[in-house]
Amino acid sequence: MNRTHSFHSTQRGYTLLEVSLFMGLALTLSIGYLKNQVSENQYSIAVTQAGFYKSVNDAVSKYMINYYVSLKDIPGQCSRVLLMTGATPPPMTPSTNCQFIGGAPSSPANALQPTLIELQNLSLLDRNFNNRLLFPTDLVAVNASGVKPAGTYGVRIQRWCNSIQMTDATTCGAVATQLRSLVFNTQPFVMTGGGSYLSMSRFEFMRAALTAMGSNGYASPGTNNDLNLFTLTGTATSSPISSFNASGVSGILAIQNTSDVTCLNL
Repeated sequence: MNRTHSFHSTQRGYTLLEVSLFMGLALTLSIGYLKNQVSENQYSIAVTQAGFYKSVNDAVSKYMINYYVSLKDIPGQCSRVLLMTGATPPPMTPSTNCQFIGGAPSSPANALQPTLIELQNLSLLDRNFNNRLLFPTDLVAVNASGVKPAGTYGVRIQRWCNSIQMTDATTCGAVATQLRSLVFNTQPFVMTGGGSYLSMSRFEFMRAALTAMGSNGYASPGTNNDLNLFTLTGTATSSPISSFNASGVSGILAIQNTSDVTCLNL
């Protein structure tokens, strides 16, 4: 007797629901991976930004040491940064001489606020250094000409005598003159990098950069109610940029010279 065996497959195709669930899970995992990767990349950008600040800070440190004799007697008014939000800052008094006096090499236009180009011309900063900030900035700070300059790295050097900042032409005399520098962004960083979940917030960016800078890193608080910048441990220094109503400007990141330059007057 011939027997006919009928074989029925036990396999079946995936249903549309199962495919949809699988695709949804894969998409969720992909988005999660992408967000993690972006977060890591943006953290790396913050650390790189901190490194750029350090590079400029190192150049300013060499500048203060090399030209200490010329810098120690420059009027303290020359430290005032002519940038303000909401109003035009008053210009420098025309009679104020902010340049080196006699015998020194070509002086910056304002020796207490050398630009990156001037530091490069003095061979203190690599000529290939990119002066572009890595996090977007808001063009809100106005200079004495009423212009909103592009955001870049600013430098402020202050003269101190016996822990007192000199804001005029008074010299320290027999007391050792201290020079303290600050490198900062001349326009405040924006709140976010682009407005989507892929963007790092300003708080996250600045905190990551501050951590990478260490004890010399400073930042303005989250609100515009303080004229100081602070380290992560709460140490304060005066902000280089203020607003028209004498309050602070948020979004300012800075680094101070590792150690004050202290030399006896010569």
